[in-house]
Amino acid sequence: SSITEAEQELRKAMRMVSRPLVQDLQLRKLQKAARELASGTAPHVVISRLNRYLKSNNKELASEARLVLDRINEFAGQLIEEARSLAEEDAYECSRLLKRVQVDFKGVPAAGEARKVLNEYMAQPEFKYELQATALYYQMRDLESTLRPVTSGPDRFNVHSQSFKE
Repeated sequence: SSITEAEQELRKAMRMVSRPLVQDLQLRKLQKAARELASGTAPHVVISRLNRYLKSNNKELASEARLVLDRINEFAGQLIEEARSLAEEDAYECSRLLKRVQVDFKGVPAAGEARKVLNEYMAQPEFKYELQATALYYQMRDLESTLRPVTSGPDRFNVHSQSFKE
């Protein structure tokens, strides 16, 4: 599937948090952006548009864009802190969350911060080994789910129409 589990979790989190994220803002020009965030639209789509609005000659539009971008960046910062809290106990989830912040919040400073934090963790051998071990575990688990049990009975030994019986 094109939507990974992490993306689904992020969209769910954005739907739960987006309303309070911008609900208290008195937006006159950017109500559509607020609705998109609340409906689970990928944040980078909205961020890209908001960054263009910052250059607008319309001061109200630029001001609202700055306000919403600041809130989005603040939320992404909270996700980075969540990832930091996961670092020691679950390197894989920490890494996954930091990568999602980099992709989904591209265009706000927190995306660069997430990249920096992940690079710092990847420089630590213990973190890197834990990440590799967990990735291997998931690969093995996925491979295991594709294995089929051998059926019982004499037909399982049938090779080129010659049946081997005991």
